[in-house]
Amino acid sequence: NGAEFDLKAGWEVPSWYSQQGGKLSTCSSTLTRRESCAWFEPVGRECEAVRERVGVIDLSSYGVILVKGKDAKGQLDRLFANALPQVGEGCVGHMLNHYGKIMSQAQVMRVKDNEFILVTDALSELASLRWIKENLDSSSDVLVENLSDKWSCIGVAGPRSGQLLSSVFS
Repeated sequence: NGAEFDLKAGWEVPSWYSQQGGKLSTCSSTLTRRESCAWFEPVGRECEAVRERVGVIDLSSYGVILVKGKDAKGQLDRLFANALPQVGEGCVGHMLNHYGKIMSQAQVMRVKDNEFILVTDALSELASLRWIKENLDSSSDVLVENLSDKWSCIGVAGPRSGQLLSSVFS
C-alpha cells in the first residue's frame, strides 16, 4: 500500500493510501463525477473503516500549546467562548477576537485544575499562541509554551477506538 503525499503547513503528510500504488490525479473543479479521481475509492475505504471500525491519523503537523499556572483557568475562560472542560476531559473551544468573532479553534484538554493542553490546526498555531500571550493579564501567573516541536499527536476515531487504545495502553 503506497501513500500519496502532500504538503500541509510545511509538513509532508500522507493524503491517502492507494492499494494499487496509483498516483494522485488532478481533478478539475468543474468535474462533477469525483468517482473518476484516483483518490475517490481509497478515501472512501478509509472513511468506511473509520465509520465501521477504527482509524488512526498522524496529526503531528498540528500545534500543541501548554497553558498552566495559578491563573490559567481564569485567563483561558476570558479567551474562549465556551466552558472549559473538567480535569481529565477535553472539548472543542473557540477563541474570540475583540469583536466577538471566532479567530481560532482548538481542542482543549484539561490535564490538572490549572493546566491545559491546546491542540490547534497547523496553520493557526502561531497566531493562536501569539493571541493567547498578547491577551493575558500582565499580572497573571500563567506559563504559555509551544510544545509543537516536542510532542506528536495521533488521532484515533471510530466505534472500536476504545478497544484499540485499551489494547495499546493496558
